[in-house]
Amino acid sequence: MNLHDALRSAGIESRHVQLGTQRLRCPKCDRRKPDEALSLLIEGGSAVWHCFRCGWAGSTHGKETVPHFSNVARLDRAGAEARAARKARLIWDAAKLVDAHPYLTRKGIAAFGLRRIARFAYSAANFVENTLLVPMRDKLGEIVNLQGIGPDGTKRFLVGGKVRGCFALVRHVDKPWRELGERIAIGEGYASVFSYCRLHSGCRGVAALSASNLPAVAKLFRAQFPSAEIVVAADQDYPGARAAGEACIAIGATVHCPGFGRAGIVDWNDLETSYAKRA
Repeated sequence: MNLHDALRSAGIESRHVQLGTQRLRCPKCDRRKPDEALSLLIEGGSAVWHCFRCGWAGSTHGKETVPHFSNVARLDRAGAEARAARKARLIWDAAKLVDAHPYLTRKGIAAFGLRRIARFAYSAANFVENTLLVPMRDKLGEIVNLQGIGPDGTKRFLVGGKVRGCFALVRHVDKPWRELGERIAIGEGYASVFSYCRLHSGCRGVAALSASNLPAVAKLFRAQFPSAEIVVAADQDYPGARAAGEACIAIGATVHCPGFGRAGIVDWNDLETSYAKRA
């Protein structure tokens, strides 16, 4: 019995039998309006499935009938990331280049290729109006997620999109990341890295867009630029400082902290803004 017939005998009508993850109608769910709650993973000539609504699970691995749910969850997450990446690219292509936005004005930074969309639907039921878009790229340079920033500074990623190990190029959003050069500043937020690079001429900026993602991004760039001068432009709160320290230890970089304990200074944009207010 081939794989397609094996799936049909289990009541599963797959779209294809190619490698990867599919979301399908679950034949066991008692629902008048069928939806795609069944996750089907095809790998190595066999298949495993799990319905995230009713819990029905199975496999075509010989006599094995219960899959390893950690693998199902892992590969279902990969499927969700692929869908989010497609959505990110569609939104980015539909968005317009922006010159002015309330967030940019408040932070005192320029767009340099960022885009704006009237409504950023980051999940099926939630959205942000008048949204500035920051593209997140993977190690291949492909856009795989977006950070949407509202006028009040509200920040949201596409639900299900990949974040870990992905990054945003600062002031060079469309530049091939492998051509950044030998002086690189890696930090947490887009505005913070923008300000750091403006205060330290000659640096090319990279934003991890979250503290927890900073070490992974630092490791990626050290692997690509083994001899580069890499500086971690740290945030001065506890999560930011801890992530910056972990990143520096992992790749042998220098950490730069803004403000040296000055009240109200958390990141490099705060520091640059404080200079502007005193001037």
